[in-house]
Amino acid sequence: MNTIKNAKRLLRVAIFSRVSIAERKSIDGKKMDVDKAMSRYTSCDAQVDMCTDFIKSHKQDGWVLAETYIDDGVSSVASFRPEYDRMMRDVRARKFDIVVAVSWDRLQRDLRDSKNFEELLDINSVQICTIKEGMPKNRAIDSFTRNLLQSTSGQTHF
Repeated sequence: MNTIKNAKRLLRVAIFSRVSIAERKSIDGKKMDVDKAMSRYTSCDAQVDMCTDFIKSHKQDGWVLAETYIDDGVSSVASFRPEYDRMMRDVRARKFDIVVAVSWDRLQRDLRDSKNFEELLDINSVQICTIKEGMPKNRAIDSFTRNLLQSTSGQTHF
């Protein structure tokens, strides 16, 4: 008798979190200090907590947290993104099945880098899921929509 009738495959999930403190917003022409600027955005810890709760909500789908990558204080357009780079090495090593982030712009803002990122994930059978945008249903349409959003948000990097 088969005791594992409805066993689901475990899906290893990685969290990516990023907030750039290099970007300082100004309000009414006055420069804000880093702490005040950061209070306007979600902290990396808050992003990780949101993603962790999101993963837990998919426990019935077999999702388990495999790794967390945090680039705190690193711009998405920086050439050196230590945790992002480590995550990309782990994508190539197929250490997880899904990347979860709060929103797409935490992962990428540059259109060319975004396309390369998506291709690398596709080659390695890794899915993207953001809390804001969800899991892609149609990769081509979602990619087109993301490109439109990125082209309009490209003026602001945080």
